Amino acid sequence: MRFNDSFDAPALVADTVPTPHPGRGEMLIRVYAAGVTRTELRWYPTTHTRAGGKRTGAIPGHEFSGVVEAVGEDLDQNHIGREFFGMNDWFADGASAEYCISAATSVTVKPARLSHVEAASVPIGALTAWQGLFDRLSFRLRTFLKWICRRFEKPRLLKHEIAPQGS
Repeated sequence: MRFNDSFDAPALVADTVPTPHPGRGEMLIRVYAAGVTRTELRWYPTTHTRAGGKRTGAIPGHEFSGVVEAVGEDLDQNHIGREFFGMNDWFADGASAEYCISAATSVTVKPARLSHVEAASVPIGALTAWQGLFDRLSFRLRTFLKWICRRFEKPRLLKHEIAPQGS
């Protein structure tokens, strides 16, 4: 499926594309399930290249689950045939196709207890949660932790803990 490049009536159109080949640090995933975010057809990486030029015919769906079909020459060949899930680069063609390419650092082994559909629904939600907790809240959390540390730097004794004078 490809983006029809229309901002007035964005849609996906069926198309046949060649099977991509993994480069260094990449895996070729045979896609069993893919997640497509509703607003993805309007995202900058869907309509532009990384360098800022116009992009046409983008394949959306950047979260997926499937089986590793091939790996770049620098990766462990034992990954071939194993089930993985993850996400790929926003500027790369996505997983609304039979195959997609992903950096090995953006995938992990699919838990056996999850179906491919369940696993494909995880990556962007997990990334959003991570960003919220660690990118957005980390400043507030650090500030709070610093306050706690300062508060307890000097021992503070309660009245009943103070020994009477002269004893």
